[in-house]
Amino acid sequence: MAETTGLEPVEKESPKQQLSPADFINQWKLYFLTHSFGNPHLATIALHIAEGILLRNAVVYYLNECMDLRCSGMAFQTSGTGKDAFNRFVKKILKQLGYKYGERSRLSSAGLIGTVSPEGIKKYGDFYDLDLIIASEAGALFKSRNFDYNLDLFYQICRSQDYNATVSNRLANGVVEYETKASLLLCSFIIEDLQLLIVEGGLFPRFLTCIKDLNMAEIAQIRNQILDNLGKTVMQDITPLLTRLKEIQARVNWNFNFDKVRDLLKIKAKLLDEQLKALEPRFIEKLKIFINRRDLMMVKLACHHAALELREDLDEGDVEYAFNVMTEFWQQVLDFVATNLRVPLKTLNFRDMQALNMLEVGKPMLVSEYRKMLMDQFKFSVQSAQAMMNRLNDYTMRFGEHEKRMIQRVEQKHIKVGEV
Repeated sequence: MAETTGLEPVEKESPKQQLSPADFINQWKLYFLTHSFGNPHLATIALHIAEGILLRNAVVYYLNECMDLRCSGMAFQTSGTGKDAFNRFVKKILKQLGYKYGERSRLSSAGLIGTVSPEGIKKYGDFYDLDLIIASEAGALFKSRNFDYNLDLFYQICRSQDYNATVSNRLANGVVEYETKASLLLCSFIIEDLQLLIVEGGLFPRFLTCIKDLNMAEIAQIRNQILDNLGKTVMQDITPLLTRLKEIQARVNWNFNFDKVRDLLKIKAKLLDEQLKALEPRFIEKLKIFINRRDLMMVKLACHHAALELREDLDEGDVEYAFNVMTEFWQQVLDFVATNLRVPLKTLNFRDMQALNMLEVGKPMLVSEYRKMLMDQFKFSVQSAQAMMNRLNDYTMRFGEHEKRMIQRVEQKHIKVGEV
């Protein structure tokens, strides 16, 4: 049989002669990058959204608990850098696989879950009959001024990604409630002033999340690719890719075996923990709740990688691939949360606030100097001074704009000692 390039249709062959996972992923990315320039990370999310839908009926048990293999995606990226093309690519692939999708500019409980008319007639939402829900402008869900209003919707979105997920909308005329297996793709501009409840609600570890704030050089590179290719088209035969995805789709009973990789998965999970340990203690305290779901996401990606070769027995290559993907995306999430998350110093009383105000914002102060100031000027006991130190960084204190504004608000309101 003549050798193929991988871009033309191939005849049925034994699995060993077909595309390896590495070849499949490489061709997938090359094809994706003709749609969304300079965004290989978005190609990765697109692949695992598609595979997650194909494998959504597969179940991985851990004793009496279990998870399905859906993989929803979230992309926070600078506007005008390829997110819309990303959406179009995902829709194009799902259409060829026979799945239903819908794109929404605004998310609401009525649209996602459903409504009940005054006559008691239920109208079901997107979670009921769509395989993929695309939110092209999901940023409004996370904005501070909208967050309290969107809080229940936010939790419904989180819950929808769990095994045997049930979503519900309780209204004056009745309740709409049902199980869903829909996947989500949430796209947004870069969000600032991240609400703590978004983190504590578990959204990030339930999604494969990419966060890229592109600099001018990166934006210019994308622009140059667009201008260089004006008036050009490229024809690519993706039959081998679609053939393999349809083979995954056709298999009904997937039963993944982890016997060869259990120890390796634990090693890789500990390595991911090291990224978390590099953050400030106050962020570690909030982000430690990510760990178990983060590790289960790594397991999902490893299963997806094995499925590209129609294998159920996971091997070292599957885990290495999943770990490399998680290392890149997990670091993006950690950097983003540490930069934008508002963790209020809510345990500080007025005297603590006054002590904080003695520090010039951004100016370092030795621990010994600050402890002495607390005891001499503010009459802290040794124990209280140490407790105050524990609330702050271990060796050097640097306070950002949020803490500065917080101090100013306290002083302006003339809050009495002991109040927050």
